[in-house]
Amino acid sequence: MNNFVETKVGFIESISKGNSTVRKQAVCYNPREGLILPVNAFLLDRRFNRGKSWRTVEADGRSLCQWWDFLYLKRVDYRGADVDDLRDFIISGGTRYGNVVRFPGTDPQTNFDETTAAKADTILSFYKFLKDEYDVCLEGGPGETLGDVRRRALGRVRYREQEGQDEKQPAFAYPRSENPRLRHLRPTPTPEEATEIIKATAKAHRSFHVHSYYLIASLFRFGGLRAGGCESLTLSGFFGAMAVETAFMKAGLASALRKGHRLNDSQFEIVECLNKMLQLGRTYLFVPVIEKGSIQRLAPIPIKIAIELVDYILNERRRFIEQKRQKYSYDPPDNVFLSNKITGSKFLTADAISNKIALIFRDCKIAGSGHRLRATFCESVVRDLYLRDRGANGRAWQPNVIIAIARKYLGHMSDEAINSYLNNIASNEYAWAGEPVLVRDSDDAAVMRGLSDALEGTNGRDVARELRQWADRMSIPSRAEPNLFNAVKTLENG
Repeated sequence: MNNFVETKVGFIESISKGNSTVRKQAVCYNPREGLILPVNAFLLDRRFNRGKSWRTVEADGRSLCQWWDFLYLKRVDYRGADVDDLRDFIISGGTRYGNVVRFPGTDPQTNFDETTAAKADTILSFYKFLKDEYDVCLEGGPGETLGDVRRRALGRVRYREQEGQDEKQPAFAYPRSENPRLRHLRPTPTPEEATEIIKATAKAHRSFHVHSYYLIASLFRFGGLRAGGCESLTLSGFFGAMAVETAFMKAGLASALRKGHRLNDSQFEIVECLNKMLQLGRTYLFVPVIEKGSIQRLAPIPIKIAIELVDYILNERRRFIEQKRQKYSYDPPDNVFLSNKITGSKFLTADAISNKIALIFRDCKIAGSGHRLRATFCESVVRDLYLRDRGANGRAWQPNVIIAIARKYLGHMSDEAINSYLNNIASNEYAWAGEPVLVRDSDDAAVMRGLSDALEGTNGRDVARELRQWADRMSIPSRAEPNLFNAVKTLENG
């Protein structure tokens, strides 16, 4: 039963480790039926010609294993599988032991969830590969085989219910494993732990990668980028984001930034323009990246980190490329972060980035991952938005506004993640001794912080008395705000 699965998974693990002998193998033997199937060639095509990650290829292999066992248990030859078989597979939850069968005459449309839709796409792509690349004779007339249909013709994806959807799509009770894998929620690193992780990137074995992973960890922590965003960060996107800024247009650098011409000679002017943006109160440079499959967003890269990236690109990265070209012909990709590998991807992939950051967490004995390092940034953004809205509007603060701004800022597709951050922050207010107050000017904020420290100091009572007397002399009325959490605390204290 499991021979087919073990064969495919072993193949995937072999090619993911760079086994050149296995990579040359174009087909895989199936001991159950005695057939030679081009599954391996399909997976290789997905990885090297379609640009799919190893994790995606592994998931594709497992989906085909489940589909194959599903057909085997139904005594259906893989070449004779039709659309009805695929629908039954999906309605059964995409499992090898599914036995759910639709009643004759029912609605032919199938409701997919996100997981079964991905499995259906893999299966249909495989059959299209069989028909177009290997000329396998599939049973059925032209236009009627699984190699001829598209998933969208079979049904629609049933996403999680979102605000504004009036019609709820029907849900199926998909079967689940009897022994579900327990998932442990990794905590969000504290700002101090995040700083320790960034400092630990200095332990990389190559100086070039020390700078690479230092900047990647910084982008996770202070820009909220995902591993895919760091992978897809390109020179054209980075410098193109500068080209549309007023400071660079007035300096006459817009054309050079778009074309990437003689940027090494203009490094001082580029950094000077970035510093001007800081002086004008700007904090971020918004750069296009691609994350979560193929979704593009404008990632907020702190200008201080952008200055470091400019130095990295025009110096460290350039020297790395020159060293490569001294050994062999090397044509670097447009990606900012390059890989040291000779074969395969010439840039650091999302998997490589995630694995390296995970090792750094492990070495520091801190629970978490690169994605949780991004969560430190996300939580700080939501906290800042909450405090600003809370200080300005008091109990009338608007969570929907905070969630809408944070979603756009952080690149979230749904409200759930933002809700979790906001709930944690609002819950923590119960334990806060103070209350949020809005101060619009940074100089005033510094004075208010000093005053707050004085009120908490040994002479706090004297400072408070003098402050109240001064407010009375200046005819400044106090504004009491009924804090919901403090009201609950008062009731509890009776």
